[in-house]
Amino acid sequence: MDFKETLVYVLIAAIIVVIVLFALGGSILGSNYNVNVSLSPVGQRAVYPYQTSQFAINVTNNGSKVNNLLLGFYINGISISTNTLSIPAHQSVTLYRNYTYTASGNYSFQAVADPGHVLNIKNRQSTVSSFTSRIMQPQTADVYSSIPNSNITSTQEFTLSGLGTYGGVALVGRYNITLFNQLFGPSQGVTTKIFQNLASRIVYAKGAYIQYANNSVAYAVWLQGTVNTQLVNNLLSSFVGSSMAQYNNITYTRISNTLSVCDWYNGGWTKLISYYNNSRQGTCMNLAQASFNSSESAFLANSLLSNANLVNYQTNFYYTNSTQLGSILSYSGNSMTATRLFNNTVGLFASSISALPPGINTSVSGNLCYGLIYNNGTTHVCSVVLPTRNGSITLPFELVKTTAILPKYLVNVYSLVNSTLATIAHINAANLIDVLTKNSTSVVWTTGFQSSCYIENPLVGCKFSKFNYTNSTASLNITNTYKSSLKIKSISCELVPGFPTDTINQTIAANKTATLKFKCYNPQVPSAAPINQYTLNMTYVVNNATSSIPGLLNVTNQALSSYT
Repeated sequence: MDFKETLVYVLIAAIIVVIVLFALGGSILGSNYNVNVSLSPVGQRAVYPYQTSQFAINVTNNGSKVNNLLLGFYINGISISTNTLSIPAHQSVTLYRNYTYTASGNYSFQAVADPGHVLNIKNRQSTVSSFTSRIMQPQTADVYSSIPNSNITSTQEFTLSGLGTYGGVALVGRYNITLFNQLFGPSQGVTTKIFQNLASRIVYAKGAYIQYANNSVAYAVWLQGTVNTQLVNNLLSSFVGSSMAQYNNITYTRISNTLSVCDWYNGGWTKLISYYNNSRQGTCMNLAQASFNSSESAFLANSLLSNANLVNYQTNFYYTNSTQLGSILSYSGNSMTATRLFNNTVGLFASSISALPPGINTSVSGNLCYGLIYNNGTTHVCSVVLPTRNGSITLPFELVKTTAILPKYLVNVYSLVNSTLATIAHINAANLIDVLTKNSTSVVWTTGFQSSCYIENPLVGCKFSKFNYTNSTASLNITNTYKSSLKIKSISCELVPGFPTDTINQTIAANKTATLKFKCYNPQVPSAAPINQYTLNMTYVVNNATSSIPGLLNVTNQALSSYT
């Protein structure tokens, strides 16, 4: 076969290949793919942060069947999701995507078919669809515009993060403390349930509690986050005896004859008003449908700024490496209190400082402490474990209140910690106060407890003399009222069993008193109890008969008073 004949066969084969490829068409090259993408919002459009937009993405295949078509969904050029589609010829697929906005601004959404240009698609312009959404800045938080600002006897303004609402619920759920109770208004049981169930949806809360001269109370809170009125109303409807009504965009819930709750959405906030009317005239609807001059907010801000010490304390009064959860500003009886709420890996804390209220002793000494005392020369604090609402203090957690009295201010640190860390919380709070008040000398505390001892023998008297905290040595005055001499052979003194017994070998004549010194043993673990109760066991000889009698030694817990 010559060259010309060979060339003819090659050309024929090439023509056959081209014909086959042309017959197969787009199944290999995809040259006849014709895909159209459409992106459009569904339902009510979002206007403010934390609202959610839903989008419908329609992909229509106007050509032959397409397989492995990648569809990308982008926000401001960043890929949010991808899907791989297979669409029969001349059919379409619709996908739905939700997006919750976290801030105001412009958002550009795009749906793109075959973003990597893998397939041979005729018209690339039809594979891209865009939509732009503008999210507005929420209304400036001004909760005092929701409630009356006249005839006020006391008020409390607060801001909380979502985690801060958890902290507030934890404190109010266990303890009855006015400072924290007012975070949830007069309808406390109602509002705490809302916060407890919706805290994970709350990003920011701004609220105010006001008590009026006629004993009525108004409470307003504005919430930002994915919380909404539907979720709030579902919880409100669960209260037995409540009744609900809708007035335009406001939902009114009657809790009792004197208590009502209103909620609505406006200006980028879910707003809630709770109103207790002592006279039974007027409800939260009267407040929700009105607008008030928010003079109280400016008054509180100016009052705080006019007091340099309070500003300084509020700014710096928290532990390092802690997370800020919120702040509280209270005003009552011409006294201002600034409080911070924060937490760390140890527990939940609140620090507050207020102008010294009347009636507190500011002399060098004389204030009794029924708890642990800390003294380092200039800083003196008292820590007590607060009882729960049911009066118990035997919980896995304890709330330790640490107090220092300055010449013009009252300082408190609340520490909600595991009960095993109560003493550490006392020491940490004392150190925090010490750093904060280093230029002031606080008032000395005196323990309100008395050390004592008791022997279970009416003929052997026991009176506490002193206790050396450095070496745990006790001195007791023992009185012998027998008609014969009494020999004390040994005494054991221990917080927990298993420690040695001290040999005494001291004889006390009839109707005489002697001072005995002996070692008391403890496990060297700091105790949060204000009284350390040691168990005594005394071995003695009288009338040639040896006996052992139990007893108790109660020692005020001042072993921590020298910590610095």
